[in-house]
Amino acid sequence: MIKKFQYTTKEERERIIQENQNLVLIEEQNIIDGNFLLFSDNPQEDRPKAQIVYTNVSKEELDAIKQALDDIILKGGAL
Repeated sequence: MIKKFQYTTKEERERIIQENQNLVLIEEQNIIDGNFLLFSDNPQEDRPKAQIVYTNVSKEELDAIKQALDDIILKGGAL
């Protein structure tokens, strides 16, 4: 089971962690809606699943990305 706690200060975050030492912290969310800590008593089952996103990129765009990365790696510079 996942338990989700919202916090607003660093002190409140630490207090929530201390009060839930019997659970495993599986995720921390710092999003527009607020800051949240998610704990689980069964982390293997409750762990958030990774989301895979596929994107189509044209050959020209991919070649440009590869060249930019080569320039950064070989020249030690930035784009």
